[in-house]
Amino acid sequence: MPITSIIEAIDSWRKQTPEAFCYQDGTLSYTYRQLGDFSERLAVHFDEQLVQNAPIMVYGDLEFDMPAVFLAAIRSGHGYIPIEADTPK
Repeated sequence: MPITSIIEAIDSWRKQTPEAFCYQDGTLSYTYRQLGDFSERLAVHFDEQLVQNAPIMVYGDLEFDMPAVFLAAIRSGHGYIPIEADTPK
């Protein structure tokens, strides 16, 4: 079965190699299992708390939380607008 989305790719890697590292932030490393689990839990939260299909503004640095929130937004049917913390006001 060909992979057609980033969600399918992450879920496939999470199933095949759950303990493989997908993100490193300084001395911290995160696995595909952690990325998938966190983004799924956050997607449920978005479904429960946000207006359906409303875009989500994601503010932060280049850290694990950013791609996890991006994936959660996609999983829950929301677009996202990334704003890096260093962006001038």
